[in-house]
Amino acid sequence: MTQILSFCNFSGDSFSPKKFEELTDLELADKMEVGEPLRLGKFRNEPATYGMGNLLAPKPYEGEEMEQYPEDWLAEKLEQHAEAIQKSGVEEISVTVVFDEVDGMLNWEMSAKTMAIFGKVGAHLALTVYTKTSEPEEVEELVEV
Repeated sequence: MTQILSFCNFSGDSFSPKKFEELTDLELADKMEVGEPLRLGKFRNEPATYGMGNLLAPKPYEGEEMEQYPEDWLAEKLEQHAEAIQKSGVEEISVTVVFDEVDGMLNWEMSAKTMAIFGKVGAHLALTVYTKTSEPEEVEELVEV
């Protein structure tokens, strides 16, 4: 079964995840304040020159009907908390939707309302699709046929 993960990444030279959380009822994941030591990469342990945090949309559970698509939930939160986004120093917003374990064709659509909200706040949209991989034995069987 295809798994869906949707999140919104906030970042900016003066973005404060702590301030964002104080101004909203939302909790961010993977938070980093300006000046905190970087945790990964070439500049590990150097002070961060920007702040960042991820707002994770609720994940639908297998077999459960979704009350709301994850990207629609993110758009709703962006619209509800537009002032807090501005006040906390967000300069860039990127919405990512990840589809995992896709078997075959994938169709995905977004409502005009959600697209309009993403456009209004200047959010980028990124889609990532991971397909199921066949076991080596299955691949060999397909080649022999």
